[in-house]
Amino acid sequence: MQTKIRVLDWWAKIENSQQDILIVSHDNILRIIIANVLKMRLDDIWQFRLHPAAITVIENNKLICLNDKNYLIGLEADLSVHAL
Repeated sequence: MQTKIRVLDWWAKIENSQQDILIVSHDNILRIIIANVLKMRLDDIWQFRLHPAAITVIENNKLICLNDKNYLIGLEADLSVHAL
């Protein structure tokens, strides 16, 4: 819960920015942000996949693209062998 509070406090400071912002982070941080945008419960953040190095786009606090990994064809990680 502390992580969620810190992440969403930080997100609140930048979510309405008029600038483009690139966030590179661990998937749990991205999941908290995505769940907030989608108004999901924190318990549900594992319902979607996020591949390493995939691209997720949020514009105007709306999810535009989730887990785009098209540029990684042939380089994708096998998530079944990753530790959670």
